[in-house]
Amino acid sequence: MYHLTRRHTGDSNAPKIPRNYISPHGAPVGRWLHCQHCNFDRLHQGQQALLGTPGITRPAPKPQYADIFKAFRRYLRAATAFHAREGHLRVPRSHIETRGGVHIRLGWWIHTTRSRVTRLTPDEISPWRP
Repeated sequence: MYHLTRRHTGDSNAPKIPRNYISPHGAPVGRWLHCQHCNFDRLHQGQQALLGTPGITRPAPKPQYADIFKAFRRYLRAATAFHAREGHLRVPRSHIETRGGVHIRLGWWIHTTRSRVTRLTPDEISPWRP
């Protein structure tokens, strides 16, 4: 698979292989490449070095809790602004709020938050109560 990936990417160090790509020989190169990327930390150093040749690198770290809470507060501020402007929180699922030049998918967030209400902490629920 490595050689097929290398042949497909050529000399470029940034493989743009879709996950569902299958080589002309019938090999699922895209799926293999995705698995290598997801399991990068489990590979031997020699394997990691080889994968660095076609441009496969360690995946980006997952967001830390501070980032998650920051995003939650950003969505909450957008919901508060929407409520102040409209007088309700019946936000259409496709609604996008723009605050400070940033597009916030408020409708999606409200829908998702309501469906996960049983998993919210009391601190996260308190701003919603009158």
